[in-house]
Amino acid sequence: MVDARQLTDLSLIGENSESKRRTPVRAESSIAQFSTEVLKTCLLAWGVKISSEADLILNGQVVSFFVKEENRYTADVNFRFRLQDRAGHSLWEGLAAGQASTWGSSLSAENYNQVLSDALKVAYANLLGNPTFQVAWSGQSSVSVAPAVSSDTLAVKILILMREGLGEDVIADYVRTHRPPATLSAEEIVEWKRAGIAESVIKAALGEGKAE
Repeated sequence: MVDARQLTDLSLIGENSESKRRTPVRAESSIAQFSTEVLKTCLLAWGVKISSEADLILNGQVVSFFVKEENRYTADVNFRFRLQDRAGHSLWEGLAAGQASTWGSSLSAENYNQVLSDALKVAYANLLGNPTFQVAWSGQSSVSVAPAVSSDTLAVKILILMREGLGEDVIADYVRTHRPPATLSAEEIVEWKRAGIAESVIKAALGEGKAE
């Protein structure tokens, strides 16, 4: 990962605007390194093998990486990714975004770290869930129609996000933008509930409880 943000100060990651005087927030370490470490952690947790001898190479650029701190923390991250083979031939290029929000103490380093980590995990889940990325990853050269995400696939992604510690609101927002083409059956709703998926997330998959 490399930091490709168009900023004079690449340490800038957020702003506290709880009062009339806005306070800029800066990171003490590399944003690119932080993004890379979270990506590696997610990939390993999701069963992806990482090796210097791998046939596929994933490169990423940080396009935006920012937290707005008002009455709560809201993070918004965007990345540009490129999947290539060992010869350097591009197999796929695209964008992945992630958003997260949480309550916390004023100007808390821990809360900044938490909400950014959550947003990164959502962005990386979106990347791996991208149908055209999956096609390139599997070695297929083209696809005519991008398949919609099935309810089973969505359930797996939800459980991954839950395992990573993301909150119900974040997961529900993710589900609203990745709803399956068919309405969940009664049996699927029961299975999701038994798996520990929150009711608010199930409602999001059903198209209910949409945030205004």
